[in-house]
Amino acid sequence: MLQAREKRAEQDKWLALAQAGMALMSSNQPTFGGALGEAGQAGLGALREGQSTSEADRLALLGQLEQSRLSREELAIKRQAASARGSTPRIPAALITPLIDRLEATQEALGQLPPPREPGWFGQRSDPYQVRRTELGNEVANLQQQINMLYLSQTGITPFGGGNAVPDFSDSPTG
Repeated sequence: MLQAREKRAEQDKWLALAQAGMALMSSNQPTFGGALGEAGQAGLGALREGQSTSEADRLALLGQLEQSRLSREELAIKRQAASARGSTPRIPAALITPLIDRLEATQEALGQLPPPREPGWFGQRSDPYQVRRTELGNEVANLQQQINMLYLSQTGITPFGGGNAVPDFSDSPTG
């Protein structure tokens, strides 16, 4: 997932340069210097926009990682409390491992999807992967719910919280 974001950041640099070149060729400035200045401003604007998008993606990913870490810590605390009470039921690996593997694979697939395209001429954001993004988001929520139910039935603890809300990935600004 991080590699895809780094690749996108590298592409943003080249796209900013291409935008500057296109602005230079389409400039209405009467002098070369004026056209060069106009093109430079367009290129820098595109570069800044790409950097801000990259930074927003990075912050969103860090937030998700922190939430995952906190969930694991909460689960460990709940397990310690259950252990202190003398009840340490175990979940058979044959049940939980395939679910966790599918969850991780689905989250990875969701992270690999490119972000929605920037607004076009009429300000509409197009996302050719919207259906796939929604399917994967629903599958992640479904797998988390299955894991919760398995843990709840065996230990009384839910690692992903007790909510059954399905997140909406259809219009995610960070992809």
